[in-house]
Amino acid sequence: MISERDVRARAVEVFQPFYASQLEGWVPTPREWLIDGVLLRKSVCLLAGPPKIGKSLGLQQLLTSSATGLPWLGREALHCRAFGLFTEDPGDELARRQVDINAHYGRSAADLELNLSWDAREGREATLIEFGRYDDRPIYTPLWHQLWAFVASEGIEVVGIDTAAVTFGGNENSRAQVTAFMRELHRQAIAINGAIVLCAHPSKSVPGSYSGSTAWLASARFALSLNRPADYDEETGEPRDVRLLRGLGANYSAGLATQRLEYRDGVFEASGDAHGSRRRAPLNQTERLDLRYRLLQGLKRVMANGAQVVADEMHAKSLPSRARRVPELSKVSLNDLYRAQAEMLEAGQVVRVAVGRWCLLRPAEGPGYPDERPWSG
Repeated sequence: MISERDVRARAVEVFQPFYASQLEGWVPTPREWLIDGVLLRKSVCLLAGPPKIGKSLGLQQLLTSSATGLPWLGREALHCRAFGLFTEDPGDELARRQVDINAHYGRSAADLELNLSWDAREGREATLIEFGRYDDRPIYTPLWHQLWAFVASEGIEVVGIDTAAVTFGGNENSRAQVTAFMRELHRQAIAINGAIVLCAHPSKSVPGSYSGSTAWLASARFALSLNRPADYDEETGEPRDVRLLRGLGANYSAGLATQRLEYRDGVFEASGDAHGSRRRAPLNQTERLDLRYRLLQGLKRVMANGAQVVADEMHAKSLPSRARRVPELSKVSLNDLYRAQAEMLEAGQVVRVAVGRWCLLRPAEGPGYPDERPWSG
């Protein structure tokens, strides 16, 4: 049964419709990635993969990247506090892994200060949410309340949960229960203005996917799959140290191309990345102006070829997404590209216009789109 406390909490939620006219004069701020192209603020990311494939290691590396501000598998990471709830690994195994991860990043344990913490719950109760026998409403366990109280008190912005199989106390094939669980995680991501990474096992019939209801993927803003390459031989176990990381789908992203990873010295490295890669310094004023100039010229070229550029910076046909496909701009972080587009709009270099049902970008001085209208959204 759902607790009386939860019933009272639900009863005080305010029903407050929003009118589109309230957007008058509102200027949207760019969305922000905590891990470039993978982990968005106020979202839940699903990391799927078969047992013993390395999900826990990949998650621990991601948490360390957040805690240090150093790249995760070659992708920019914002510096913030991180926490991991590990349910399948003993504490000494996590500690051994962390020694290798620290060596890879060139950091000592003391360098992490209070920015990285975890709870190893192997052999202990680790369920976060349960459900009644004939009820799809979530019942919060004591661990649920302890977890989020700790996260809030410590100012943690990135939370890793390994795995869904242990922490989800419902039926993984029940769309209603899975959706309820994921929505509760999403609420917490919003509350901490951060992100949650949830590890999950794949379907036995589709190893590159995930197990259970399609609601797992539908409820996540982004989903990743960690798996073996197509040429993996189960009999010989070769190639032993190669993995593939690919995107399963996203509501908001510039997409994730399949990435080849190699296991070396106790960590995963993006194939071709220099060992011990470092985060690039933030763009200085000159570099930011140069980026805006490049984007403006690129916008003109795209329009000259008859294409449209969507104003939503996360759309596949947006200016930042198109820029990432240009070799000389492929290493510029999405956050820098989003910021550049926002600065161009604020400076009046580009404007939003309506074409059909789309809000598009074009240079302020032209050229324009056929049949464009002023954007009033």
